Amino acid sequence: MKLIFSYKRPLCITVVIFVFFGILCVHYMEVPLSDFTPWEGKWITLTGEVVGKEIRSTARGDVLLVTVKPDAAAEGLSADSNGKVICYLDRDSQALLGSKVQVHGKLSAFSEATNPGQFSQAHYYQILKTDYRLLEAKILAAGRSHSRYRESLYRLKSAFGRTLDKYFEAENASILRTMLLGETGQTDSEIKELYQRNGIVHILAISGLHISLIGMSMYKLLRRIAVPIPIAAPVAVAVMVSFGEMTNISTSSLRAIVMFGLRMTAHLAGRTYDLLTALAVAAALILLEQPLYLNHSGFLFSFLAVLAISLFIPSMNNTLFRKAPSPASQLSSPPASQLSTPPVLKRLARPASQLSVWLKKTAEALLAGVCISAFTLPVYTYYYYQFPTYSLLLNLIVIPLMGVLMAAGILTMSVGLVFASAGRVTAVITMLILEFYKKLCLLGDSLPYHNLILGKPQVWQVVVYAGILIFLILFHRKLRTGIRYLVLTGGVLLLILRNSSGMSVTFLDVGQGDCIHIRSPAGRHYLIDAGSSDSQEVGRYRILPYLKSQGVRRLDALFITHPDGDHHSAFSEMIEWMNFDGIPIDALILPDIGAKSKNKEYLKLETMAAEAGIERFTIGSGQVISEPEMRLRCLHPESGSDWADSNAYSTVLLLEHGDFSLLLTGDVEGRGEETLNRYISGMSGEERAAIGNLTALKIAHHGSRNSTGRQFLQLTSPAFAVISAGYGNTYGHPHEELVERLKNAGTEVYITYKSGAVSIWTDGKKITISQYLPHGNEFSIP
Repeated sequence: MKLIFSYKRPLCITVVIFVFFGILCVHYMEVPLSDFTPWEGKWITLTGEVVGKEIRSTARGDVLLVTVKPDAAAEGLSADSNGKVICYLDRDSQALLGSKVQVHGKLSAFSEATNPGQFSQAHYYQILKTDYRLLEAKILAAGRSHSRYRESLYRLKSAFGRTLDKYFEAENASILRTMLLGETGQTDSEIKELYQRNGIVHILAISGLHISLIGMSMYKLLRRIAVPIPIAAPVAVAVMVSFGEMTNISTSSLRAIVMFGLRMTAHLAGRTYDLLTALAVAAALILLEQPLYLNHSGFLFSFLAVLAISLFIPSMNNTLFRKAPSPASQLSSPPASQLSTPPVLKRLARPASQLSVWLKKTAEALLAGVCISAFTLPVYTYYYYQFPTYSLLLNLIVIPLMGVLMAAGILTMSVGLVFASAGRVTAVITMLILEFYKKLCLLGDSLPYHNLILGKPQVWQVVVYAGILIFLILFHRKLRTGIRYLVLTGGVLLLILRNSSGMSVTFLDVGQGDCIHIRSPAGRHYLIDAGSSDSQEVGRYRILPYLKSQGVRRLDALFITHPDGDHHSAFSEMIEWMNFDGIPIDALILPDIGAKSKNKEYLKLETMAAEAGIERFTIGSGQVISEPEMRLRCLHPESGSDWADSNAYSTVLLLEHGDFSLLLTGDVEGRGEETLNRYISGMSGEERAAIGNLTALKIAHHGSRNSTGRQFLQLTSPAFAVISAGYGNTYGHPHEELVERLKNAGTEVYITYKSGAVSIWTDGKKITISQYLPHGNEFSIP
């Protein structure tokens, strides 16, 4: 304890206190987001300084992304805009770094997360102090004055990029552009996802590892050729700063630069370098500029990894390999003549001794990796909801090769810039290492249980886990090694524990579409529909992240109520990702209709399921899925019936748990709703009582005026209803007539474009309704 909180570290202690209060403020005093959605799609003009630019690959080709710091609020925009603006320009546009420009473009606001687990562009760019984007932007005027230093670095970076393109195929060139030059927009998406699934995606980021390797290599090179410290240290720092500037400096890079600068300063001043104090100074500088970095996973990973290396690993492993004295060593030593070993035996023993040393170092590295993974596990679970199982072993191989890879890559693009033939040797080395990385990741993908979905922990779990880590650091000397790891294991189990009591139903906001997740009291998971007509890749960006955040590792069944795209568009995505980064689906359940009514989309769904090895079932009125405390009853359509309209034959399900009842209606309307009304009227006893006094109703067809008629509302009398519709959709859903009918029926309404995801929890008696967004249950029309 004295080692960490020594009076010799007053700055470190001060920063720790500052960070602690910063965490409290960030968690309990949420900074409001600037709302630019009222100006979505409007053309505006702004004037400001060019502070960054990069080439970005898009579906429509390469564009030039220019970041502008406005001098004042843009023309045509009344909101306060104090942050930066990203402008999408033609690739060949001229924008010099440091110059003043006037830009005209169409405003596009960053989207806010509306579901649990969904990535929030708005919060991410709030941390980066960026307000909005300008699409289809044009530069109207530009000043001649600019930063020659920064523009020269950008041109050097572009030249390096062209050299890499010359030596490598597109895939490897994109990796090296990202890894060495920070051009994130150039990364091959499939490779990035492959690295991400296997837990080595961090090597693509310009991180503290990259910066430190460059800075330390430069310093050692200068010292080796007898350059004195007063010159070598500033030159090495200057190279690091320039490299960071050229590669769009990240928080991890800034941390490494600050820490390296302090290390060089200590050399110059003849003082002892203290890693913890240097880390504290780096954290203070970053957080004083933007406290919200405490919510940034990259910032947390970078600093926690260094803390784990400096504090946690020594605390956990300091006695693990210490050799205990044997009883024989306490006896008097025999004469030297009796201890001599024949030369032959010495030669035979040498390989065994080397093997022993190698095994010891491997075990130490493995346990060090375990400690770093344990220290950063809260970040993995809180922000990514999963952990790549084999990442520990892969990183033991990948990280040691990073020095060779970076050196070969830098030599290739540097030497190759001047002498084309000279870069071929190092290019071959670079290519072989990248291919080796790819093979390792493909091997990881092929192994079972390669990805552990853990779900998002609650704040109290993270706090308790952090307390356990701090306890182990402070009191490790009083605990045996085995006890330390036992305590750590208990902390990990506490962190990944998820509450599964009762039943929950969540209506996801998927835009103009439907997706409902049911977690039964028995812990089974069902999905009712999975699609959208206005949200691209809704499965990848909304549905799968939500399921992972809830700790869903397998779907027992996916019901597709009818084969319209806004109810099943994500199915193909979920199948594509099922064997890699996705969630297995046990069964696909479609409405039981006659062969004449099965259109091309219906048959396509059956084929897709068969090819993916998913069991296929159909369900019709009267069929029931029963669990000990929950029942899911189908009310529509009648088995084998024929229909002219797919909406009309939508599967309608009645969910019951104790006193709670919920009716899920798909897009049923017209003839289908008339048939459903007759079926409900013919019900009796407990079944009729359950549906005659509904707790909740999912409104059919996104709130269309042609659904949920007066007779249907009289038969069901729902206490509250949920409408799943996209904001500003072209259909005008929900229609005013439908909303008026619900008002008159005394039904409280939640609309997903207002509420975000709507979640219901019940134990069969008590009911809790929550909205992901704070401004929800209002009878409003977009």
